[in-house]
Formats: sequence, structure tokens, C-alpha cells
Amino acid sequence: MSTNRAIFTIVTKSYLAYAGVMSKELRTRHPEIPFYVFLADRPDGFFNPDKEPFNVVQIEQILPAELLQTMTGYYTAFELCNALRPFAHLYLSKLAGVKQWFYLDSDIYVTENIESLFNQLNGASILLVPHILRIDIVPQAEKQEIFFLRDGIYNSGCLGIRNSEQALQFLQWWKERLIWLCLHKSPPLECDQSWLNFAPSLFSECKLVRDPGVNVAYWNIHERLLERSVDGDYSVSGHPVPFIHFSCWDWRHPDVPNKYYNIELGASKEAWLQAARDFAEQLRASGIEDCSQWPYSFAKAKNGYTLTPSMRRNYWVFLRGNDKSTVIPSIFDDPGRFEDPKPKPLSLWGATRMWLGAVKQYLFKI
Repeated sequence: MSTNRAIFTIVTKSYLAYAGVMSKELRTRHPEIPFYVFLADRPDGFFNPDKEPFNVVQIEQILPAELLQTMTGYYTAFELCNALRPFAHLYLSKLAGVKQWFYLDSDIYVTENIESLFNQLNGASILLVPHILRIDIVPQAEKQEIFFLRDGIYNSGCLGIRNSEQALQFLQWWKERLIWLCLHKSPPLECDQSWLNFAPSLFSECKLVRDPGVNVAYWNIHERLLERSVDGDYSVSGHPVPFIHFSCWDWRHPDVPNKYYNIELGASKEAWLQAARDFAEQLRASGIEDCSQWPYSFAKAKNGYTLTPSMRRNYWVFLRGNDKSTVIPSIFDDPGRFEDPKPKPLSLWGATRMWLGAVKQYLFKI
């Protein structure tokens, strides 16, 4: 097996079936390339990492103990998966002989080999994929562009790295930012992705992928006509499609392109639906109905108390403001300390005053 290339993804164990489907598709097309699955979680006896058809790297192998304690506390599972990306890249950079590698989101359905992407890495240290490739003069275009300004110009679900001095500088910088600032829906940040906006200006060996066949997804399907041949091959304007990115998609309802927004597939509908149904079928065959129920290892405190996103953010705020002179508590040991303060009960007089004020405004138009 070749060791100068690698491909990896990051999952919690509830997404293990996604890693299984990706592994199967990659073995078919790139049997010579090792596939690594980094676990943002712990097996907890639900599966045996040594028996999986890919290389499982556990979270303790990439996060120092002090960061493992804090990052699993103040980040949600989704945020942690994103925050671990530079750590995983740096892990691969230290493996003997690995010269090029790609990260792919686990919700990517591989439909062709990705040799063309590896070829583009030959002349770059960092390979980024823009969300969109053209300007659309339509009413909704402005709204979509604002979305990308907030959530990132480049999609972090596909990122290529060539093992070079500048790539390592980029990964170290990215890692330092994501230790604290990989927050979901916290303007102006969207996890790891927003930080990639800096890469083309800060790192001269950064290159953009402008192939319309790469990273077809709900956010760019309006600008790309996805087609499927009688042989089952996918293409966009004659460009082979190495994978389709089923972000914000639910395998239980494969015909719905996005579980949050209404997406018009247009002329791409038939090809998209076929790919979605195939992907859902493979996920079921890979055990998604079982593993999707497996609990996240860092979801609860030691006393069984469920850690809410609000509690995690309160813990984050506390740690950011800590002057290092006191002992840092653990949210897993003392979850109650980071609950939102309970609102003070409204007195009867206070409620009466509010009601009288509303009546006064209505009667006298104040």
C-alpha cells in the first residue's frame, strides 16, 4: 500500500456508517491509498476500532490531555469535529512518507476517483474549493453571497494539503485559532470554515479548485447541471464528478436535498435524486440505523447531567476570562456551575405595572 498519499475524515461514532461507505467507495477507486478515520468521540464498546476496514485514530492520539479536557467540554460534537481538522492534518504530516493528503467530510458520497485533485496538489501546498464559481444576477443571489460572507467563501469539507513548510505554517496557525474560535452560528464565525477566508492572502502556495465537477452540493447546484450517464457516471458540463456533498441532508428522507431550506434542483433533479437514494441505500447497508443511535461520549457530565449548548458556551466564556491564577473547574465534574442563571420571579406589583403601562399606551396612543 502506498504511503505517500492519504485520505481522511472525522466522525463521531454515530456517523461510523458514513465512514464505512466512504471507505468502500475509496477502496474501489483508490485501493493503494490509506484511509484514516479520526474519532471525535470514544468507541465505548459499541464497535471495535481494530476490526474496521480503515485506520481508526482515536481522539487521545491527536489532542493533548489538557485540550481534551476543555475542548470536549466547551464545544458541541459538531464544533469539536470541525476543530479537530488541523490536529488531524498535523498528525498525518508526521507519518513517514506521507506527502499529499485530502480531508473529506463524512457526508460526501464518492462517485469517481479523485486523481485530478491530487494532480492539482502537485503545484500547491493548500488546495481550497470555493462554494460557488460564478456570479448570478438573480434576486436571491445577494442573500446567498451574504451567507457565504458569514459562513466562509471556501468549503472546508474538502481540503488538500501537500506536506511542505508553508502548509505546516498554515496548519499551525489554523490549529491555534480553532482551539478557541471554532464556534457554530456565532457571528462572525462559522466553525473552522470562516478562517479559510484568510488562506489565499496569507499563504502564497494556496490554490483554488475551479473545476465545476468538484464538490457539487446544494449551495451550488443552481449553477451546475448535474447529469448521470447510463453507466452511472456523474458529470457537470463534461467534467467528471468525483463526489457529491450531501451536507444538511437526512438519509431517512433522501429525496429532500436540504433539511433546513427549500432547494430547487431544476434540471439536475433526476441525477441528484438517484445519487441521494444510492447513498442512503449504502448507508443502511453500512449500519446507519444502529450507529446513528449510539450516544456521544462527551454529551453528559460524570453525574449523568446532559450538557446543553448554552452550558458549554458558558464554560467557554468562563475559561476565556480565567486569569490562570485559580484552579480551572471541569464542566464534567461540576455542570451545575455553568447553567444559565434562573430568571428572578416577577412580583405581582411588577406584573400589574407592566399591564397598566400597556393599557395606558393603548388608550392614550403614547
